[in-house]
Amino acid sequence: MRAKSKPMKDLVSTIRQDENVAFEQAVADALAAGGCAIHAARLAKVCGKKLQSPEGGDLGDIDAIGIDPTRRVIFVAEAKDFELARIPRELAHEAESLLQGDKSALQKLSARMLWVKRHLATVLRHFHIEVGDSGWTVLPLIAPSRNLVTPTFISSAVPVLPISEVEGFVAAKLLRTKPPRRVKPPRTGRRN
Repeated sequence: MRAKSKPMKDLVSTIRQDENVAFEQAVADALAAGGCAIHAARLAKVCGKKLQSPEGGDLGDIDAIGIDPTRRVIFVAEAKDFELARIPRELAHEAESLLQGDKSALQKLSARMLWVKRHLATVLRHFHIEVGDSGWTVLPLIAPSRNLVTPTFISSAVPVLPISEVEGFVAAKLLRTKPPRRVKPPRTGRRN
C-alpha cells in the first residue's frame, strides 16, 4: 500500500529518514564493536570541508566510518537499509541501486573512499589523530540491513556484508593487519 496524499507521503518519508539515520549509526557501532577505536555516522563535513569530487560535485556524506589508529586502518562504509527483494523487478532494482550504475551504492562509496584517501591528513586531523599520514589503508565496505541475493550473482571487489557480519569482518581484518613498526630515529654523531 502506497501513500497518496502529500501529508501521508511526508510522514512516510520522515519515518524512513529516521530509520536510515538509526541504521547508519548501527553500522558505525558495528565498526566500533569490531575494533575501530574511533567511529562516526553521517559524516557530512571533515574539518569544515564538504566532501566534493575534484570537479566540485557533492559526494554526500559518509554513512559510517571506523578508524583504528594503532593499525592505521580506516573503514569507509555505505549503509543500505534494503527491503527483501522477492520478484525479478525488485531484484533488478536491488542490483541497480547496490552495484550497478552511476548512482549505485558502489559508485558513491568508491567516490567517498577516494576522497578520504586524497584528504587523509584532513580526516586524521578531524578525528584528532596525531600519527603521521603514511602507511594508512582505507577499506570500503557495503553494509546492507540483511543478506542480499544480488552479491551472489553479481561480483564486486568491495565486500557486501549484512550488518550482522560487519563486526566479525572488521575484527578479522584488524587481526590480520599488523601495526606499523616504529622507525628508530637516525643516529647522529660518530661512533668510536
